[in-house]
Amino acid sequence: MIPFLPLQSVFACGVAFWLRANLPVVFFLQYLSNPATAVIQLPACYLVGRLVLGADLSAEWDRVWADPMGIVTRGSLGALYLGSVVLGLGSGVVGYFFTRLVWREKPVRPRTPRVAACTVQSQKKIA
Repeated sequence: MIPFLPLQSVFACGVAFWLRANLPVVFFLQYLSNPATAVIQLPACYLVGRLVLGADLSAEWDRVWADPMGIVTRGSLGALYLGSVVLGLGSGVVGYFFTRLVWREKPVRPRTPRVAACTVQSQKKIA
């Protein structure tokens, strides 16, 4: 958890601006993980972490449903963080390729040089 939680959007947008990333996407992704979505994300991360560590998924599923707060309290933060890294990297790679597939930028047309309007000065004939 980020200790400066209310300011995470400011820091993320600053880094995104510096890296020339998409600011609206970065801003709204900061609110993807909140208490309302934690009910889904924490068990998913824990189960993926335990699956990577070689545990039986059906037994872990029953443990999570029997004691959901046990994910954080029974000393299984290692599996939770491992699952978070695996799911984060996986969804990041999938999201990157999905965005590259869907988001097509319009080709930039080469600029045609504009001719500056010149004023012709009339020369007086010296007689």
